[in-house]
Amino acid sequence: MKKGKIIYVFFAVAVIFFLSCDDNDNGGVTTNRPIVFVHGFMGAGDNYANMIQSFLQNGYRPEELILFNYDTLAGDIPGIVDSLSEVIDGLIAQTGYSQVDLIGHSMGGSVGSTYVNREGNAGKVAHYIHAASFPDATFPSGLKVMTISSPSDTTVGYTEIPGADNQEITGADHLQVITLELSFEKAFTFFNDGAEPATIAIQKEGSVRIEGKVITLAENQPVVGAEIEVFAVDPETGERTSGSVASFLTDEEGGWGVLETDSDTYYEFYIETPGGPVTQYHYYRQPFLASQHAAYLRTMGSEDSSIGLLMGALIEEFSDDFSVVIFFSANQAVYAGRDTASIDGFDLATSEYADPEQTTIAYFFGDNDNDDVCEGTPGPLSEMPFLEQLDYCLPTDVEQPVIFELNGSELAVPNWKSKSEGIGLAVIDY
Repeated sequence: MKKGKIIYVFFAVAVIFFLSCDDNDNGGVTTNRPIVFVHGFMGAGDNYANMIQSFLQNGYRPEELILFNYDTLAGDIPGIVDSLSEVIDGLIAQTGYSQVDLIGHSMGGSVGSTYVNREGNAGKVAHYIHAASFPDATFPSGLKVMTISSPSDTTVGYTEIPGADNQEITGADHLQVITLELSFEKAFTFFNDGAEPATIAIQKEGSVRIEGKVITLAENQPVVGAEIEVFAVDPETGERTSGSVASFLTDEEGGWGVLETDSDTYYEFYIETPGGPVTQYHYYRQPFLASQHAAYLRTMGSEDSSIGLLMGALIEEFSDDFSVVIFFSANQAVYAGRDTASIDGFDLATSEYADPEQTTIAYFFGDNDNDDVCEGTPGPLSEMPFLEQLDYCLPTDVEQPVIFELNGSELAVPNWKSKSEGIGLAVIDY
């Protein structure tokens, strides 16, 4: 090859490489502007798990998708914003990007809107999404703002803010505003200045890498030193089909992982915590369709926490004669008249147990009054938004699965003895 042609080829390759990078890359590797996800009341970062998986499958990396967790029971918005400021300033210092993208859901919208209105902060945010959050928020002039909301959301309703790009998702409940495929599509396009994602639906992967955190319900405090054993289970019964396939000890941030597996196997995640009113948990989940770094496992907190004190009163009624089980609908509420949901064929999608005004996401089942009678009456947790508690007896004299159903999806949980073996939990993602 002639010398002139060699120089030309070298120059062309250099130009292509230069154009493939920008001033914000790390070590010459093209990256995406970081996104910070802020959850709502009683929620945690894994409320964005669907959206996270979709961003990952569209070229983002885990370190660019930042889950900001905070104590939703504290009510200290200024203090929460202080913590968020530290996270965003740290990202800007570490990544070389002068701005981040930010999304706040529900109570997280109060956090996000308060943050951008603090002096000097609006310039650190390239795009802000106010999702299923309060309509009276105001924003600094020049900030790119999108709202995503739904008239079917009984918690907030449709949000229209002057000057914002107001997007409606018809039929979505409060949680679906950030978990549906359309939610991701709108967020991706907005954060990327009109560019559309290559794929919208989560694509099933053959091999997946799963990691996450063990945190306390609602307060989102990391559970340090929790022991996790992972067992493959029979999807029809929830019974273990082998010995432990993996074990983890949570770190100072409650982190655990990585579990390398496939996208077809059902697992039990058995957790033993170093303290608290409940120390044993049996988590059952559907197979993870794609790699995920936001696989959260919740506990009931410490003895002196708000949730722990409430659960401490309930634990006195635990008995080895009955199971205590919890059912989480990870990506939607259960609405009477819209959804189907049941436990062992007992209908949960009724106006009594799934009133849309309650936006029920989690159900607690047990012999609440310790009288061996299943009356179906509500317990104290039903006074809180998003939760329902039923006096529903699950005897343990015969080993048998408890079958949960949500819109055609089923998940089986063995009837563990609550006093000596702990709580069973079913998480339906799809």
